Amino acid sequence: MQKELHSSLETINLLDEDKKNKNELKLIKFITEFGEKVSGLIELGKINSSDYKVQIGMYETYEMLEEIKELINNKHDISKKYIFDFSESINKVLYGDSEKIKQIILYTSKYIAKKVPHNKVILKVDKLSVGNLCRLKFSFIIQNTNKKYLLPNNDINDNYISNNYIKDMDYEIILALLKMIDGKIEEKSDINDTEIIISINQKIMKEYDVKKQDIRDETKRVIPFDAQKKEIVLVDNNDYNIKGIIKRITRYNAKIKTCNSMEEVYNYIIENNKYNLILIDDFILNNNKNNSIKAIQRMNCSNVPIVVMVTKNKDEKEKEYLKQGFDDYIIKPMNDEQIDIIMKKYLQ
Repeated sequence: MQKELHSSLETINLLDEDKKNKNELKLIKFITEFGEKVSGLIELGKINSSDYKVQIGMYETYEMLEEIKELINNKHDISKKYIFDFSESINKVLYGDSEKIKQIILYTSKYIAKKVPHNKVILKVDKLSVGNLCRLKFSFIIQNTNKKYLLPNNDINDNYISNNYIKDMDYEIILALLKMIDGKIEEKSDINDTEIIISINQKIMKEYDVKKQDIRDETKRVIPFDAQKKEIVLVDNNDYNIKGIIKRITRYNAKIKTCNSMEEVYNYIIENNKYNLILIDDFILNNNKNNSIKAIQRMNCSNVPIVVMVTKNKDEKEKEYLKQGFDDYIIKPMNDEQIDIIMKKYLQ
């Protein structure tokens, strides 16, 4: 009888403990969701404010797509479920707001991950060109979904959104960003798969326009100097970027060592002390919590300048890098004059 009573008490304790754990998990989930909701409201407020503007400029399309791929792959909870299919026929250089496009695609991937967390997704990117406009088409094909529709309504309008569903902050942000750059979102569904399509119009930069920009750069009379005794360490994980930068630097005759990751550059600068300048892409820095190149240089008794290549932004991120101890920055996309200023400042 005593054994049975003891066993019953143990069972009650286990049930109480299990109930306590479930309540704690519910509380954690509530706090997390509440925090995300507040963050979403803050972000939405920024987007809808008069200070948040479209940043239009010329950009290299495949560089942007590679950055999107890298950003999605760095989100460990969804990267394993993504397959990327980028058409080779997309115009290489476009004119528009590439930063807003990246934001839209990342928020869409986050939204899909919440709705169908276990499904494989194909992100297919193609284009439709009409005159001097290129319609970029980002298709999220969600495989084997049993949900007919993932979006609140297949025919989206402001009245429906405000009156007929509980607002999802990620989706609200997607709509606000699309409205800014004249894009649209739609959905198609069949028996097996659901497809969410983002369409965004961008201006085509024809070869003539790109050459004209290059000519404008050249008219600034950049005269390179001979830096053949100098070595530059170029850190970028995008081969297309690397080729473009090398093309601009080659005229100075400096030796160029390329690294595609933080690990690679760490190993190189620890083992070598003959380099004279480091050019590092901010995309690599942003995806590495331990940005300790300065610390490694101190270990190596080196005081070599580090220049960050910063994507054009409205938040003045370049000033943050200076506070962190980096020596200088260049705003991307770079031209010959910017490169020449850095070369003369640190290598001449």
